[in-house]
Amino acid sequence: MVVVGVDESDTAGDALALARLLAGPLGATVLGVHVHPYGEAQSLLDDEKHSLVMRELAESVRGHMLALGFPVEDRTLRLVADRSPAAGLQRTAESSEVVLIALGSSRRSGVGRVFPGGTAESLLTGAPCPVAVAPRAFSAPAEGVSVIGCAFDEREESGAALLWASELATATQSQLRLLAVHVPLPGGAVAVPVGVPLVSVNATLRRALGGKLADTENELRDGAISVESMLLEGDAAEELRRQSSTLDLLVVGSRAYGPARAVLLGSVSSSLLRTAECPVIVVPRPG
Repeated sequence: MVVVGVDESDTAGDALALARLLAGPLGATVLGVHVHPYGEAQSLLDDEKHSLVMRELAESVRGHMLALGFPVEDRTLRLVADRSPAAGLQRTAESSEVVLIALGSSRRSGVGRVFPGGTAESLLTGAPCPVAVAPRAFSAPAEGVSVIGCAFDEREESGAALLWASELATATQSQLRLLAVHVPLPGGAVAVPVGVPLVSVNATLRRALGGKLADTENELRDGAISVESMLLEGDAAEELRRQSSTLDLLVVGSRAYGPARAVLLGSVSSSLLRTAECPVIVVPRPG
């Protein structure tokens, strides 16, 4: 099941477009979830009045989504009571049947797509499954997913993202593009002895990353995945943002600490959610 957050904003249509794009390859159905703050009203109203309030709320949500061109029916819409939209979505996603949460960008996001402290960013601190965030005015490509980018480094969290991205690439018959970014260390140009001749710290680190990238590309190619790799240099978030304009999806891993099987934002993933030109999918830490 792909859970998609729907509310009264226009960006809910972006989230539904992304959810429908991914649900087929993931072998999942789409469930729209509207989180509302009226749970306490149940104790103040009799059952008939409370049922009427919930029916009117459901009709309002359905009417809004229909106006956006994404109708949802009773069986594909769930109302969840919680004062926090993020908490309501996370509680829904704790079911083992949920394979992905899809969200639109924050309504208050101004220049960026995801407002700090908004639903998407709050949800990403502890979500039990991958979270996909659509850019504003997202429209699913008519030909489906063609190119999936995956941020690559040496961390275990990167391995979880790579596994998820490679499985999606197989399901969609897409090209998988591994994107590794060497971030030069300040002062790393100072020569240090590594056998003969002397080499710089940064040159050594770049060569090591490039070697692991090439090995991973070869392993994936042996598994019949269409794959290519790019070794970039500079600020990781900025280099990945530049590449996002050439991708249908960008998959990244969580930060390297916190509970296992939870999505946790790091500086790179947090930046990409605000700036990337394609949908960004953040994959939980392995558990």
